[in-house]
Amino acid sequence: MAVEGDFDSWHMHSARHLIQNLTLYSNWQNTSGYNVYIHLLSLENYTGTEFERYWRGLPTKANIKNEIVNFLNQTFSGENPAYTIRVFYYIGHTTTQPISNGLRYGIQAALQAQGYSPIWDDELDALLHPSTGPLSNSNSTIVILDSCYSGGYIQNLTDPGTVVLTAACPTQKANGWLNVSTQCLMPGSWGWFTGHMNACYSNQTSFGPLGIIGAIRNETDYDNNGWGTANEIFRFAYRTTVRYSLGQYQITRTESKPTSVQRPQRGYGVAGGAIPLVQYNSSASFPGIPRPLQTPVKDVESKFSKTEALPTAKPAWPIFGQNPAHHGFSEGIGPAVNTLTWSYDLRFRATSSPATSLEGIAFAANEEGRLYALDVRNGEYIWDIELNATVFASPAFSDGIVYAGTLMGGNPSGRFYAINAYTGEPYWMFEFPSDTEAFASPTVAGEVVYAATVGPSGSIMGVYAFNKFNGALRWFYPTLAPVYSSPAVADGIVFFATNWDGSNMAYIYALNESTGDEIWQYPLGETLILSSPTVANGRLYIGIFGGISSQPQILALNEFTGNFEWSFLTSGPVSSSPSIDIAENHLIAASDDGIVYALNAENGDEQWTSPIGPVNMSSPAISNNSLVYIGSLDGRLYCLNETNGTILWDYLTGGQVISSPALTQENVLFTSTDGNLYCIGPEFPIHDVAVIDVAVNQTVISLADIVQVNYTLANLGNREETFQISLCYTTTEIWMPPTYGDPVVLYSYNITLQPGQSLTLTYNFNVSTVSANQFTIVIVASNMQREDNPNNNRYIDGSIKVSGVGGRRGSIPVLT
Repeated sequence: MAVEGDFDSWHMHSARHLIQNLTLYSNWQNTSGYNVYIHLLSLENYTGTEFERYWRGLPTKANIKNEIVNFLNQTFSGENPAYTIRVFYYIGHTTTQPISNGLRYGIQAALQAQGYSPIWDDELDALLHPSTGPLSNSNSTIVILDSCYSGGYIQNLTDPGTVVLTAACPTQKANGWLNVSTQCLMPGSWGWFTGHMNACYSNQTSFGPLGIIGAIRNETDYDNNGWGTANEIFRFAYRTTVRYSLGQYQITRTESKPTSVQRPQRGYGVAGGAIPLVQYNSSASFPGIPRPLQTPVKDVESKFSKTEALPTAKPAWPIFGQNPAHHGFSEGIGPAVNTLTWSYDLRFRATSSPATSLEGIAFAANEEGRLYALDVRNGEYIWDIELNATVFASPAFSDGIVYAGTLMGGNPSGRFYAINAYTGEPYWMFEFPSDTEAFASPTVAGEVVYAATVGPSGSIMGVYAFNKFNGALRWFYPTLAPVYSSPAVADGIVFFATNWDGSNMAYIYALNESTGDEIWQYPLGETLILSSPTVANGRLYIGIFGGISSQPQILALNEFTGNFEWSFLTSGPVSSSPSIDIAENHLIAASDDGIVYALNAENGDEQWTSPIGPVNMSSPAISNNSLVYIGSLDGRLYCLNETNGTILWDYLTGGQVISSPALTQENVLFTSTDGNLYCIGPEFPIHDVAVIDVAVNQTVISLADIVQVNYTLANLGNREETFQISLCYTTTEIWMPPTYGDPVVLYSYNITLQPGQSLTLTYNFNVSTVSANQFTIVIVASNMQREDNPNNNRYIDGSIKVSGVGGRRGSIPVLT
């Protein structure tokens, strides 16, 4: 369902442009088993045009409500509601209305004077999420709003099962081209966020694909499954809209009203926002409907945000060792106390290490062979899949796909799976040769995923390089001995080690990343190798378990030649993999007897040692605030000071911690053989700054009076917030179409509030600076990098009348 309204009293045509581009693709053509129904409300009369078959009349409030109730919320012949995708698209005005805790937002296709009443966000929420009908339990509703201040709708409209994509943040106008003569901007009347297949700037400089239409015509498909999903389309539309508006700003900044940098916003009520929308490859199978999130992600930025990066739940831990080189280091701030955020019962013993995605999904597997996807913020279940054999290693995530290898279980061999990270539906599967299985964690680098196998002597085992999207085998390097080590990738080279199996010696190998050709090998002799290599600063580091011809140690080789650089003898076997803090020059490793080591990464000199419980396979994770996390067979996760090795805390589970920990922005995740996935650290961030009250001491004043404005600010979130407060006045209705006038700023300053803190302040306003007989006080909070509830960032007080006439005098505002 599409609605076209006005921009500045000019009829927009973006809905018809979007329909034109969507219907170029097979799933929008009523072919191949996909049934499509399109209704369009527009100020344009499409009678006698190609759009007549879609047009249902003018976009009045009554017509919009009628179409949602009697079209969007209906089931048609042959339709399976579980697989139906419902889209509500709107371009036009947004009007606002002051309420007690901020503003409410309303879609209003044309002006009130023309008989067009707004549909407020709470009304629209009730229409799109009714108590009955298909919309009441839809897991795949997409709402697209190309209008001013449209980010303000995210708070109310992002329900479980709904994805909301908006053109701008709650305090920002959306832009579009109206009556244009420049050829590359034709046909005109289109919004930047909805976009264009090949846009240019106003000075006719070429830009290229822009916005949603640009994403569709560019066939944006980050996971390469033949479909464009809502999150993939938004990712492209966000980046191009920001870049385009920034470029246009550079062109218009000398004008009296330059274009601002427009920042689209999103709210995801399904896993990853991955609702399928466009089938680029007509033979591609339907990827499935993502599970709804009971706690939706509402990602709203300030229009003053300095970064151009797409908002995400950074940093993530997508693969074993955090990155392809296995540094085991996170830019996040690790938890300094052992507070349990949440735990999730995986229903069976777990030794697999967790992984997390940028979108905030945690992946973990149990030894029964079930892989789970959970919301990293609260442990909420998203999906699970049965892989029919034990998963020992960490899953890996990349571009919307999660990878996992299995042991044989009751099968002839192990298998390697690529699974849709948002729905749990398999993309492809590779069955290893007979009697071989995947013990090591997969590694993703670029468009390749690497998997290693183990097996009995004489079996076909080694390292595989697959195309990560379709599973095509790029190369295979066979080995005589099993590979328990997870491949590391750096500088165009793939590194791994084989394990002495009683017949074949252990080696470290370096292969050409593109071809799989051997570059060098380093003999280790009769020793077990369970550790995975770490590569940094031109060196490869690996733990040596020890055996007949080799002592337990940490070994460093030249990355490019394989030449020996140094070794450090440990007090016990090493099954754990080392991690590195490059900035501090620390290599952190552990031996199985429970000693954690900090070594100088350049020469192997010992910096400190710290005894914990015995270690089996668990590898250290280092946080950006110099904390080290590692698991132990005594059932504990330990946190150590990276500087001196002091144990800061431990967390006791009901089993052994063989898992390697994974770090997020402020938390650490790990599994235990008690069958639980644990998340330790503070509550995940809630950013909610509010202006909760404004009061003036008098409402009828003379020119000589000082108005005392008392206002209360509050931090309703759980993180310290520094933001800007602006005290303003307006003589007209603000943020209302068609002018969307901004208030006049009297005074601005920055303030910092702690979680839960509120503060009441007073401002003495000399009214002699106002050249009007009536005005309204407005308080605005802005400059937040993140804001979960933008609707309470502004407070508008009642009108103040000025009696008497005369000249105006300047004054200096005073904050008391």
